[in-house]
Amino acid sequence: MNTLTDEELLGRFQDADEHAFVTLFRRRQGSVYRFCYAMCGREDWSEEVTQDVFTALIRGARQLDPSRGTVQAWLYSVARNLVRKRLEREKRFVPYLRDEDADMEVEFADGSITSALDRLTGQERTEALNDAIQLLPSPFREVLVLCDLEECPYEAAATLLECPLGTIRSRLHRARAMLIAKLRPKVSC
Repeated sequence: MNTLTDEELLGRFQDADEHAFVTLFRRRQGSVYRFCYAMCGREDWSEEVTQDVFTALIRGARQLDPSRGTVQAWLYSVARNLVRKRLEREKRFVPYLRDEDADMEVEFADGSITSALDRLTGQERTEALNDAIQLLPSPFREVLVLCDLEECPYEAAATLLECPLGTIRSRLHRARAMLIAKLRPKVSC
């Protein structure tokens, strides 16, 4: 089952093969979740949207036509629309920030130990990157997440976002430039 393409799995699922859906879910749920997380920056929303995407697949599998695009593109498209709706609906709320146990040391399998300061520094960098991505305008954030974080080919991103290939390249270039500008330390005189 793992050697079948997404489209072949979809065909089997449309013929009521439950194992085909499970295989497709296991193959694609991680990338859909990462896409959602990069778009909204919230684990809880990303989990819910990922679940909603696959629920939509279950409900709409019969209407999916693989000749019109890949299953992966359809999944990202549904995720993109659901995240956009969620952001619009929830943008008036301020997120609640949790205090993590920052004073603990963690020992890795190779025997190295990371201190709370090391973890905090790494977390701050990751959070700064995630925050900078969240501040990008939606068209630029979408193309950056798809092409750079999800390693989606430009042609697939163009199909998914329904715009020309040149627009994808242009948006990606501008998104990277905006991201660098947001991450560059501010120098005061």
